Amino acid sequence: MRSGSTSASAEAAGGYILAGLLIFGGVGVWLDRTLHTGVLTPLGIVVGCLAGGYLVYLRVVRASPDALIEEQNGSSPPMAEGDSR
Repeated sequence: MRSGSTSASAEAAGGYILAGLLIFGGVGVWLDRTLHTGVLTPLGIVVGCLAGGYLVYLRVVRASPDALIEEQNGSSPPMAEGDSR
Protein backbone atom coordinates (compact mmCIF):
# COMPACT_ATOMS: atom_id res chain seq x y z
CA MET A 1 0.00 0.00 0.00
CA ARG A 2 1.27 3.45 -0.80
CA SER A 3 2.12 5.63 2.16
CA GLY A 4 0.04 8.59 0.93
CA SER A 5 -3.17 6.66 0.22
CA THR A 6 -4.31 6.57 3.85
CA SER A 7 -3.88 10.30 4.34
CA ALA A 8 -5.57 10.96 0.98
CA SER A 9 -8.56 8.88 2.07
CA ALA A 10 -8.74 10.73 5.37
CA GLU A 11 -8.57 14.09 3.61
CA ALA A 12 -11.30 13.02 1.18
CA ALA A 13 -13.49 11.84 4.06
CA GLY A 14 -13.05 15.14 5.86
CA GLY A 15 -13.77 16.99 2.65
CA TYR A 16 -17.04 15.11 2.10
CA ILE A 17 -18.25 15.86 5.61
CA LEU A 18 -17.15 19.51 5.47
CA ALA A 19 -18.79 19.99 2.07
CA GLY A 20 -22.03 18.49 3.36
CA LEU A 21 -21.98 20.77 6.39
CA LEU A 22 -21.31 23.87 4.30
CA ILE A 23 -23.83 23.12 1.55
CA PHE A 24 -26.74 21.90 3.65
CA GLY A 25 -25.97 24.31 6.48
CA GLY A 26 -25.87 27.18 4.00
CA VAL A 27 -29.20 26.12 2.52
CA GLY A 28 -30.59 25.96 6.06
CA VAL A 29 -29.36 29.49 6.83
CA TRP A 30 -30.86 30.78 3.58
CA LEU A 31 -34.20 29.09 4.26
CA ASP A 32 -34.22 30.36 7.86
CA ARG A 33 -33.73 33.94 6.68
CA THR A 34 -36.26 33.57 3.87
CA LEU A 35 -38.98 31.85 5.92
CA HIS A 36 -38.19 33.66 9.22
CA THR A 37 -37.73 30.44 11.18
CA GLY A 38 -34.96 29.28 13.47
CA VAL A 39 -34.90 25.52 13.10
CA LEU A 40 -33.69 24.94 9.55
CA THR A 41 -30.03 25.86 10.11
CA PRO A 42 -29.43 23.17 12.77
CA LEU A 43 -31.49 20.74 10.70
CA GLY A 44 -29.38 21.54 7.62
CA ILE A 45 -26.18 21.01 9.58
CA VAL A 46 -27.36 17.61 10.83
CA VAL A 47 -28.55 16.55 7.36
CA GLY A 48 -25.26 17.74 5.84
CA CYS A 49 -23.24 15.77 8.36
CA LEU A 50 -25.31 12.66 7.69
CA ALA A 51 -25.03 13.09 3.92
CA GLY A 52 -21.25 13.54 4.16
CA GLY A 53 -21.00 10.50 6.40
CA TYR A 54 -23.00 8.48 3.91
CA LEU A 55 -20.64 9.50 1.10
CA VAL A 56 -17.69 8.44 3.24
CA TYR A 57 -19.44 5.12 3.87
CA LEU A 58 -19.97 4.59 0.14
CA ARG A 59 -16.41 5.58 -0.73
CA VAL A 60 -14.46 3.83 2.04
CA VAL A 61 -16.54 1.04 3.55
CA ARG A 62 -18.31 -0.21 0.44
CA ALA A 63 -15.31 0.12 -1.88
CA SER A 64 -15.20 -2.78 -4.27
CA PRO A 65 -12.32 -5.26 -3.96
CA ASP A 66 -11.25 -4.48 -7.54
CA ALA A 67 -10.90 -0.79 -6.68
CA LEU A 68 -8.82 -1.66 -3.61
CA ILE A 69 -6.55 -3.95 -5.65
CA GLU A 70 -6.21 -1.24 -8.31
CA GLU A 71 -5.25 1.35 -5.69
CA GLN A 72 -2.69 -0.93 -4.06
CA ASN A 73 -1.05 -2.08 -7.30
CA GLY A 74 -1.34 1.16 -9.19
CA SER A 75 -2.89 -0.64 -12.15
CA SER A 76 -6.30 -1.79 -13.17
CA PRO A 77 -7.36 -5.44 -12.95
CA PRO A 78 -7.53 -7.39 -16.21
CA MET A 79 -10.65 -6.81 -18.26
CA ALA A 80 -13.05 -9.66 -18.79
CA GLU A 81 -14.34 -10.46 -22.25
CA GLY A 82 -17.18 -8.09 -23.09
CA ASP A 83 -16.19 -5.60 -20.37
CA SER A 84 -16.49 -2.10 -21.79
CA ARG A 85 -14.63 0.04 -19.25
